[in-house]
Amino acid sequence: MNQLKCFTCTFLIMLTAIVSAIACDSQKELSTSAAYPLGKGECHEFALNLPAGNYFQITAHQIGVDIDLRLLENGVEIKSADSENSNSGFEFLPFIAKPNAVYMLRINWLDDNQTLIKNAGFYKVEVETHSADSQAESLLQKIESANSLYEKSTAERLTGNQNAAADYLSAIAIYNSLPETKLTKYKIVLAKHYLGVFYNSTAKYDEAVALLEAAAVSVSETQDKYLECKMLKELGIAYFKTGNLTRSNEVFESAIDGLEKLAAEKIGEVQTLPAAYIARSETLLRLNKTEQAIKLLEAARANSVNAVTENLLASLKLADVYFDFGDGERAAAIISAIMIPENSNNYTKGVFNKISGKLAMKTDKDKALGFFNKANSYFIGNNREQTETAMFIGNTYYYAKNYIIAKIYYEQSKTSFEAQNDRLNLAQIYNNLGVISFAQKEYQLAISSCETALAINIELQNELNVSRNLINLMYFNEATGNRTSAIFYGKWAINTIQSIKYRQLQALEKELRDNFQDSFTDAFRKLANLLIETGRISEAEQILRFIKEKEYQDYVRGNGKLNGVGYTKNEEIMLREAKIKTVKKSVPPTKNVVDETPEVDKSPVKQLVADLKAQGVEVSEILFVNTLVGKETVSVIATNEVKQQVYKHNISRESLNKLVFEFRDAVTSIDKNPKIDGTKLYDILVKPLEKDFLSAKIKKIVWSLDGVLRYVPISALFDGKIYLMQRFANIQLSIADSEKVLMPKTIEKPAIGMASSKAFEDLSSLPIAKNELDCIFDDGKQLIINSTCKKGIIKGRKVADEDFTQVVFEDALKRYKLIHLTSHFVLEAGDNSKSFLLLGGGVNRKYTMATFSGQELHNVEVLIMSACNTANFSPDGAEFESFAAMAQKQGAKAVIGTLWSVADVSTSIFMTEFYRFYEINRLDKAEAIRKAQSNVFKQKQYSHPYYWSPFVLFGNWK
Repeated sequence: MNQLKCFTCTFLIMLTAIVSAIACDSQKELSTSAAYPLGKGECHEFALNLPAGNYFQITAHQIGVDIDLRLLENGVEIKSADSENSNSGFEFLPFIAKPNAVYMLRINWLDDNQTLIKNAGFYKVEVETHSADSQAESLLQKIESANSLYEKSTAERLTGNQNAAADYLSAIAIYNSLPETKLTKYKIVLAKHYLGVFYNSTAKYDEAVALLEAAAVSVSETQDKYLECKMLKELGIAYFKTGNLTRSNEVFESAIDGLEKLAAEKIGEVQTLPAAYIARSETLLRLNKTEQAIKLLEAARANSVNAVTENLLASLKLADVYFDFGDGERAAAIISAIMIPENSNNYTKGVFNKISGKLAMKTDKDKALGFFNKANSYFIGNNREQTETAMFIGNTYYYAKNYIIAKIYYEQSKTSFEAQNDRLNLAQIYNNLGVISFAQKEYQLAISSCETALAINIELQNELNVSRNLINLMYFNEATGNRTSAIFYGKWAINTIQSIKYRQLQALEKELRDNFQDSFTDAFRKLANLLIETGRISEAEQILRFIKEKEYQDYVRGNGKLNGVGYTKNEEIMLREAKIKTVKKSVPPTKNVVDETPEVDKSPVKQLVADLKAQGVEVSEILFVNTLVGKETVSVIATNEVKQQVYKHNISRESLNKLVFEFRDAVTSIDKNPKIDGTKLYDILVKPLEKDFLSAKIKKIVWSLDGVLRYVPISALFDGKIYLMQRFANIQLSIADSEKVLMPKTIEKPAIGMASSKAFEDLSSLPIAKNELDCIFDDGKQLIINSTCKKGIIKGRKVADEDFTQVVFEDALKRYKLIHLTSHFVLEAGDNSKSFLLLGGGVNRKYTMATFSGQELHNVEVLIMSACNTANFSPDGAEFESFAAMAQKQGAKAVIGTLWSVADVSTSIFMTEFYRFYEINRLDKAEAIRKAQSNVFKQKQYSHPYYWSPFVLFGNWK
C-alpha cells in the first residue's frame, strides 16, 4: 500500500518555558488530560523537543475560547492554523521536524468577542506522531494542498463565487485519499458542512439535504458538538426549502436543544442560537404552529442583544408574522421602532424594505413600490429574495386593481419560483393568478390556477393554505353557476380546517386569532347560504352547528375536536377524484355536475324535535328558529314537528349592524322609544313566520341566533301592537350543545345565593344585591337589617361580600342545583381569560372564566347571573352564548343572564317574581321568565323594555 506506515503516540512532552517578545505565559508541562485556561489577551508558548525527521500533527481542542496555533522554527514563525469554527472544535498544525531545529508552539487568544458567546475558556493539546519515511513529504504536501483548497473555497463561498462547490469537493477528495486521522476526519466534516451552507445559499436544497444528511452521521464522531448543531440547523433549512416540514422541525428541534445547552456553557457564536430560532420559526409557521413560532422569534430577540443582525431579522420576521395574520397595526409598530444601522448588511436592509413595502401594499401603492424597489437594490445577486419581492410588487398592483401589470409580475415570479423549486411560493403565485382571473371574470382559468395551487399545498401538507384554496374554489365555482361543486369545496374546506393543526391556532392572542379567522367564518356562512339556496337545509344546519362549535372553541381558547360536516355520496366520489387529480397535478376544467344524491339528512334541529317528542314533550307548542347572517341577507330557518322552511330578508350586514345597535341604544335608554326599531327587527325575524308557523297553539320560540342578532333582546321585538314577550316565552339554544335540553327537570333543588355588593375598580357598587338575596332565599338569617323582605320565598343558603370567596364559590358549584349570583359579570368578547365574575372577598376577586372552565357543575339545574355586563361587543356577539355553552358543557342544564347591566330595584323585583312562578307555581323556566317580565312590565315605572327585556334563558327550559 502506498501509505505511510505510522504509529500514533500521544504522550506528555516535557517543555522548557521561555519568555517571548510578547511576554507569553510559560507552561511547565503539557498533559493530554489537562485543560489549560486562557483569558482575554493571553498567549502561551511551549518549547518543543521533537525528534528530527518525524511527521507531527498538533491538535488543539477549543472549549469556549477561540485560539490560533503558531509554530516557530528557530524563533521564526513558519506555520499557523485558525479555522472558522469559533470557540469550539479543533485546530491542527501538521509539519515535519527538521534536524538541529528548535521548535516552539504559541497559542494565542483571538480578539473576536463581537461574535463569540464568551472570550475566555480552556484548550487541550494533543500531539499525533508518525514515523518518517519517503512518503512523509508527499503526505504533508497533500494536506497543505487540501487545506489551501478548503480556505479558497471558504473565501469563494463568502463572496458568492460559484466555484466554491467544486473546490470544496476537490478538498474533500484529497482529504479522503489520505490516511484517516483526526485532522482528515474533522476537515472532511467541516468542508461538508460549509458546502451544505453554500448549497442552501444558492438554492440547491436537494443537494444540501443529501450531503448534510450523510455528513450528520459522522459529525458526532468529531466530538465538536457546536459543529454538529450548526450542521443540523443547515439541514433543517434544507428540509424546509424542499417542503419536508416534519423532518425540518425534528432536525431544528435537535439543533436548538444542543445550541441552548452550549450557550449555557458559553460555547458558540452569539448569533447562532437566535439564527436557529428564526429559521425554525419559518418551519413552525408553515406547520401552522404560529404561537410557537412567535415565542421563538421573541426568544431570538431576547437572545440576540449582542448580535445586531439577528436581532433585527427576528424583529422583522415577527412584524411579518403579525402582518400575515392581519395585525398590520402591531407589525407597523415593530417596523417603526427599528433603526437599521448604516453598517448593516444588504440582506437586512433588503428585508426591512420588503416588509415595509408589504405594510403599504393595500393602502399606498407608490409608497409600497418605493420600498420594494429599494429592497431589490439590496437583494442584487439574491434571486430568491428578488423573486419574492416581485411577487409582492404583483400584490401591490393587484390591490390597486391594475390586474394586467400584476399578472406580469406574477408570471415573472412563477418562472423564477419554478426554477428555484420553491413550491411554497409557487403555490401562492398560482392562487394569486386564480384570484386575478376571477376578478377578470375568467372563471375557468381561475379554477384551473387554484387547483394547481391546491395540488402543491396538499403535497406540502400545508392545511391552512389548502383550506384557503378550497374556499377560493368554492367562490370560483359559484361564479360559474356550479353550486354543486362550490358546496363540495366549501365542505372540504371545513373538514380540513377542523383538523388538529387548525386547532393549534386557538392558543394565539385574541387579536391575531380574530383577524385570521374572520375570513374563514364568512366563507362558512357563504357555504350555509349556498346550501339554503339549493334547498339543502339540513346540511346548512350542520354548517351553522360547526360555526357555533368553532365560536365556542375560540372563546375558551380550547383544543377540543371540531365536528366536520358530512358528504353526500356524490361528494364522496368527487373527493376521491379530486385527490387523485391533485396528486397528478392535472387541472382540467371543473364540470358543472348536478348532484342528484339526496342531501345528508342529519338536521340537528329535526333530531332534537324527535328526541323531545319521544320524551313526551308537547313539541306542537314549540317553534325552533335558526338564523344565519350573511353579507347581504338574513336567513331565518323555522322548524316545527312537521315541516321546515327558510325565509330570506335582503339586508346588508352593515345595515343590520346599524339597526341592531340603534335598537340596543333605544332599548337601554329609558328616555327613548324602542318600538320603531323593534318593529323593523320583528319584520325580519318574526313576521315571515306568522302565516305558516305562529298559530295560536305555539307557546315557546327556541332561538339559535347568529352574529350581531345575539345582542337583540328578543322579548322586546314589537309587532306594532304588543311585544313578543306578551305572546311567547323565548329561549336561546346553541345547536352545538343541545343535549342538556333533553334532561328532565330536577324537582328538589338545594339552592344558594351569592352576592357582591361593594364597588371594585371601575365596577360600581350593587347596594340592593343583598336585599335581593333576602327576598329570594330563606335560611333563617337576614343579610341586612332593613331588608324589604322579612323572609325569602324559597329555601336556600345566602352568602355575601367577604364570605363570597373562590373557595365558597367552587364548593357551591359542586353541591347546589340552583345557583344565583348577584354580582358584576364582565364578558370580554372572544376571550374567556379576560372575562370574569366579581367575587365578594378573597385575595383575587376576579374569577376568570378560564378558571371557571375547569370546574364541574354536577348537573346544576340553573345558573342565574343577575348582573351581567356584555358591553364589550364583538362583531359576531358570541361571548354570552359561548359562556352559556361553556357552563352547559361543565354540567349546567340552563343559564339565565342579562344582556346589559340592569337596574338594581327592577332586577330584584324580576328575580323575586321569577322564583315565585318557577318554584312556588312550578312553571317551567321559560314561562316563569315570561310571567316575571310581564309583571315588571305592568308596573308603570318599569314598563320600558330596559327593565324587563335583558333577561335571557339559555338551554333547558323545563
